[in-house]
Amino acid sequence: MKSPTELYVVLRRQWQNPNLRETRLLGASSAWPIRISIGRPSPRKILSSLDEVKRHVDAWRNVKIGEVIWEQVRYRAASEPIAFPVSWKLDKPTDWIEAMGDAAIRAEFEMLAHLVKHASPEFHSLLVRRRSLWLGKPIHEVQQALILAASLTPG
Repeated sequence: MKSPTELYVVLRRQWQNPNLRETRLLGASSAWPIRISIGRPSPRKILSSLDEVKRHVDAWRNVKIGEVIWEQVRYRAASEPIAFPVSWKLDKPTDWIEAMGDAAIRAEFEMLAHLVKHASPEFHSLLVRRRSLWLGKPIHEVQQALILAASLTPG
């Protein structure tokens, strides 16, 4: 039973992984949507920490990014099935970025999108995987470097 806050941390950690970042941003459309498991509360949790479970459900009801998948779960302690969030579906890269709730990552994504849009396709993977090449540098200097690199030939 993971809270939205816990999954925000997971999503930020995924952003730091160059392989995963490249797959999600440049990979085939099969990379989307992504589903992240939330998990269900155990029967013991329902009996011993009902207030915590209610707060968990309320927190997921307030998530407005992507789609929270709900499932009816039957517990012996309850007279009828209870709807619980079981997974979180993000349909596109912008959902992933928004779900992280991190302004720095959002700004980084916007800069990366701008660079990729204006760069030769041969540099896309490099830009996505090696953020240290452009992160924290003036965008016009990075664009000039990309233009220069594209014009170079062997010999």
